[in-house]
Amino acid sequence: SLFFITLVAFFINASTPGDPVMRLIGAENERQGSSVAYDSRYREIQHQLGLDLPLFYFYLTNLSAPDSLFIIQNASYRKVIKKLSSQTGDGSRVMQYYKTADAYLKKHPDTPQADAIRKALLTTSVNEVSEIYKYYISTEQAAGFEDYNKVLSSWNDVIQNQSSWRTYIPIIKWHNRNQYHRWIFGDKDVASTGSRGILHGDFGQSLVNGKSVLTILKEKTGWTLFFTLGGIIISLLVAIPLGINAARKNNSGFDRRSSGLLILLHSLPSFFTATVLLMLFANPSVLGWFPASGAGPVNDHSIGFLQWMQSHFPYFILPLISYAIASLPFIMRAVRASMIDELDKDYIVTARAKGLNEFAVVWKHAFRNSLFPLITLVAWLFPAMIGGSAILETVFSIPGMGLEIVQAISSRDYPLIIAIFTFTGLLTVSGYLVSDILYAIADPRVQLN
Repeated sequence: SLFFITLVAFFINASTPGDPVMRLIGAENERQGSSVAYDSRYREIQHQLGLDLPLFYFYLTNLSAPDSLFIIQNASYRKVIKKLSSQTGDGSRVMQYYKTADAYLKKHPDTPQADAIRKALLTTSVNEVSEIYKYYISTEQAAGFEDYNKVLSSWNDVIQNQSSWRTYIPIIKWHNRNQYHRWIFGDKDVASTGSRGILHGDFGQSLVNGKSVLTILKEKTGWTLFFTLGGIIISLLVAIPLGINAARKNNSGFDRRSSGLLILLHSLPSFFTATVLLMLFANPSVLGWFPASGAGPVNDHSIGFLQWMQSHFPYFILPLISYAIASLPFIMRAVRASMIDELDKDYIVTARAKGLNEFAVVWKHAFRNSLFPLITLVAWLFPAMIGGSAILETVFSIPGMGLEIVQAISSRDYPLIIAIFTFTGLLTVSGYLVSDILYAIADPRVQLN
């Protein structure tokens, strides 16, 4: 499951629109207030991100495809080289032509011949490329005559050795070193690229501020886990007694009223519930008991833990209530249904007939045997509430992972989005693993092996 999650996350990340290298260069220039040497910096960041490697271990292609298409930094040039290789049937010669042309552009960027080469490198038709080079005839007086002649010679070599039949021969190409392997396991040359792989917690760097994604997650995850776990614990403390009491008094007035109230709460979107709580309890014109937003006051890093908790506690109450309300109806209805089923079984009648008090019958026998649906539900609730935290953290302005992913989506910070996606998948798998272990604890008849 984890392998499948990483595979999906990687290919989503690899297929996202835009050029991450250009995004990083732009963010770097904005922070420094200056411009960097574009080509050299582009290649440096491209190497650091591993984008000069093949995408995956293998891919299906044909004999005409070039082996090193991935090293071309310009996406438009890559598209042209791929199409020219398909037309001529010889990707290796087309790649040699591109390298010769690229070398000329770096050495003589301001000549008329350089304009011709740039135009040719954006043209996908073999005949049109030939016409461009015929129009710009080199002379001995022109700058870079010898180098331009090399470009013409390499292009003529492509034209004279066309073998379009190679396009129809499928092959599978294998690459030991590739972007996916590097993304998972890191790079051997960590000092040069800085990539240690996601198995070591390295998810790359943000395209917005250049910070490590792992650093951002460390800063934000604590708040999300605190409110998520706190909301689930509060939900369990409230929903379990309510559900058991409703099951014991099945079809009574209490059962109908509590079920109706929880169905009403379940029908309300979480953002609406949070907004109503803010309007009632954080509005100075109504009650104004709690702060309206944030996770605590600013500039309080020098105070002790008790003072920190005292100053932050009012900020926690409304978000925790909102998180608890989000999962309370599910848990209460699951406990009620499971307890009704258990209380009707013969062993409960036998326990009561033996004279056991009601507390022992309900909590020691019936509740323990009704835990299976509750364990399954809680294991599913944890990752679900992590996803739902995006709404509540936005409403309450909590600097957690939910608010961070909203901002990451707005700014198209794909490495951060994919890291949160992978982290949530890990929580989902871990939640179900924990639920399997809890099954064995709740019922000795279940064997872990």
